[in-house]
Amino acid sequence: MGSSTEQDPAIRKSAAQIGETIAERGAVLITGATTGLPLDAATAAKKKGGEVIGFSPAQNEEEHSKLGMPFTDHDLIIYTGLGFKGRNLLNVRASSGLIFVGGSMGALNEFTIAYDEQKVIGILSGSGGFCDHLPDWMEHLKKPSNQAVIHYSPAPSTLLAQVFESIYRRHHHLE
Repeated sequence: MGSSTEQDPAIRKSAAQIGETIAERGAVLITGATTGLPLDAATAAKKKGGEVIGFSPAQNEEEHSKLGMPFTDHDLIIYTGLGFKGRNLLNVRASSGLIFVGGSMGALNEFTIAYDEQKVIGILSGSGGFCDHLPDWMEHLKKPSNQAVIHYSPAPSTLLAQVFESIYRRHHHLE
């Protein structure tokens, strides 16, 4: 999950590394079927032979196109017709773990859903957006009874190793 408008080449490269690693591990990459960092991850995952599913906020292909969203590098695009916030809920619920890179309001919405759904979460530190502020925010906003697992790392490979390990511990059947 991340910004659909990110332009920084280093951040885009990190998103691509995340997509590659997810594919190499045989996991399915789920995106919001959008541009920017999610598309960078999807493109890289597909190059590695991975499977990519996108949840579009649009009702159909025509609306998806009018929103300027891509059709490439996804094995399946599900047209939810639920708008961006509804699509975000499906993205989170369909995921065992979520990786956040940079991010503005849309990705922050996905993060709050993931936290409330007590998911395994990875935050790419140093990637900009809300990800760079989250450790401080969580000191003030965390819920003591929440069982979400949050990992922070500036290195995509380290972050993914931590997230996958937490997913495997939580869901033994996925090993």
